[in-house]
Amino acid sequence: MTAHDEEWDVRQGEVERREEHFADPAEAIAQGRAWAERDGVDLVIHGPHGTVREKPGRE
Repeated sequence: MTAHDEEWDVRQGEVERREEHFADPAEAIAQGRAWAERDGVDLVIHGPHGTVREKPGRE
């Protein structure tokens, strides 16, 4: 299970990627959501059963 986040504001063209591996899918989702909430970023989690993608409510 891999959780990573990317900066969502594409206007500036800068991407920040952070990646960490987890054995437990729930732990990966919780950590990814914590990153997304803290940094205001797009959350993408890739796992064996598909991909979870969430975008923050940015204006």
